Amino acid sequence: MIWRKSPLNLFSLAALLSLSLWGTLAFPTRSRAHSAPPSGAIAQELPTDWNAAPFDPPQSGAPGRRIGGATRGLCPQSAQNIVALIPPTNQGQTLSQHPTFFFYIPEIVPAQDMQIEFLLEDQSNWQDVKTVYKTTMPIPKQSGIVAIALPDNGESEGLAVDKIYNWYFSVICDYKSSEPHTLSTGGWIERVETPNPLAQELEMASAAEKVEIYQRERLWYDLLDTLAQLQSESADNSSWSARWQQLLDAVELDDIANAPLVELSFEPATP
Repeated sequence: MIWRKSPLNLFSLAALLSLSLWGTLAFPTRSRAHSAPPSGAIAQELPTDWNAAPFDPPQSGAPGRRIGGATRGLCPQSAQNIVALIPPTNQGQTLSQHPTFFFYIPEIVPAQDMQIEFLLEDQSNWQDVKTVYKTTMPIPKQSGIVAIALPDNGESEGLAVDKIYNWYFSVICDYKSSEPHTLSTGGWIERVETPNPLAQELEMASAAEKVEIYQRERLWYDLLDTLAQLQSESADNSSWSARWQQLLDAVELDDIANAPLVELSFEPATP
C-alpha cells in the first residue's frame, strides 16, 4: 500500500485534478459466446511472465503496488485490504484502446467521509503529467471484485499504442478535509499493437477461443476482462469460474480468487 497525506494528489502529482461528475463501477455488457472452455484449457500451462514484449515502466514517480498494507491516521484497518488484480510485477499489456481494470474491495467499516478514486495518467513526460481519466465514487456496501472500464464515450481519449500508462486505485479517507489521508495501489498498463494476423484470428474467434489467444499472447488485461464477461454472461459458469480462479492462483492472488464479481453503478460521493 502506498501511503501519502496530501489534498487529493496521488504520489505528489503536479496539480490538483478535478473530480468527475459521475463514477461508474461496472462490468461492460458485450455480446459474447457462452460456450464452456475447450477441452484441456484448464490444464494449459499459465505464463509466469505476462509481458510478451519488453516492458520498461517509467522510473519516475512512485513504484507500483497491488496489495494493501498497514493503515494509519483516519483510514480504518479494513481499508488496507484493497487489491489490484494484476501480476506480481504490477505490469500488464492490452490490445484495447479502452481497457477494463479489476480490483478487490473488502467491506470497509466505517465508510463515512470516504470514497474511492481511480486515476489513469500519462507520465511519459514527468514535467508534464497528463490525466487520461479520473473518477471518484462512494465506498460500495458489498465486498467483492469490481471492474472500472475506461469509457469510450469521449470522456477519455483512451490508450495510445506502444505507450505505458500509470494507474492508481485509492481509498481516500476524510475526503472533505483539506488534507485527506489516502491509501493507494498502483501499477502500469501498456497498449501494444495488434499485428494483422492476430487481428484476423481474433475477429473469427469465439469468446472462449479468445481466452486461449489472450493467454498465449500474454495480454493480461484482455484475458481477465474476457473471463469476467464469460462468468457473468454464462448460464452455467462453473467452468469459467474455475478458469478465473486458476488464473488468480497463478499470480498469487488465491486469497481473493473466490470473491464474487460485483456489478455496481452509482453516483459519486457527495462533495
